This record gives sequence, structure tokens and C-alpha cells, in this order.
Amino acid sequence: MAFQSLSMYSKKILIFTVLILLFSGCVNGIIDNGPTESRQKINLFFINEERFVVGNSPYEEAVIREIDVEAIPEVEVINQLLKGPREGEEGLTTNIPESVDFKKLEIKDKIAHTYFTGPLCDNRGAAYHAGMLVFKNLAQFTDTIEFVKIYLDGETQQPGGERTDSIPVCLEP
Repeated sequence: MAFQSLSMYSKKILIFTVLILLFSGCVNGIIDNGPTESRQKINLFFINEERFVVGNSPYEEAVIREIDVEAIPEVEVINQLLKGPREGEEGLTTNIPESVDFKKLEIKDKIAHTYFTGPLCDNRGAAYHAGMLVFKNLAQFTDTIEFVKIYLDGETQQPGGERTDSIPVCLEP
């Protein structure tokens, strides 16, 4: 009965305050779509060592990584690939040596021109080369990428605008 003991003026102020608070909450709910997500998820493919050793394809296995919402997913997937599997991702590996540097990614006409330096071609005689993981990771971005050209020290077999994948000569089996 505390409400009954208030003066008429106090009741009006209280009701007015409650209405303002309720109304402002509704207006914010309509105008503001809530908090923006600061992270986005991408698939990141590594080699499943157990399947690879016995020749049971597909050799790749996806894990989900969260990246900054402002990051370019096509670029960030390569950055994450070069960092390798994390703790808890046992049994997964990459065939890209740690000393390989990712320089840049340019996408033109749905062709991803991916530039590396370093020992990318150090595949120890394996037919499954480092470029295959790069292809697999970029192939998921079907809205922006149809073909991938991998450059090592600025060189690839088909550098022009041909609508085909391309690798450096040293990655040829």
C-alpha cells in the first residue's frame, strides 16, 4: 500500500518515470539491433595425420576458428593455416613449413592470387603438397573465389587471368 500513501504529484512523477524507462527500452530495442558480434567463424582445414598415413582420403579435416568480425576471412584462413593446429586439435597437422611467409592475397574476378615466400615446396617427396591445403581452405569461399593461383617468390605456372588454378613449378608432383 506504499503507492496509496504517495501524493498525487509523486504518483504522477513515478508513473511518468516508469513510462519513460519502459518506452526508452522499447525504442532502443527497435532502433538498436542489440550488441554487434565481434567474432565470426570460419572453417580451417588441416591434414588428419591418421587418414593421411594410411591413404584414406579426404585427408583434410575442418576445425572451426573464430576471427575478428572486421577481418577478411579469405586472408585470415591463410594466416590461421600457417599458425598450425592449436592445443586440443591433436592428430591434425599442416604440410606448410613454419618458415613460409604469407605476403598477400588479391582477389580479382573470383581468382585468388595468393603470394608466399620461403620453403613452400619442401614437400619431402609427398604427392600431397602444401598448395592442396591452400586450395582446400580457400575453396570454401564460393561467393568470392572460384580459382586459386599460388605464387612462390612471385612465380606461378599460369599467372595471367586464365580461369584455372595454378601452382609454382616446384609443387608439381
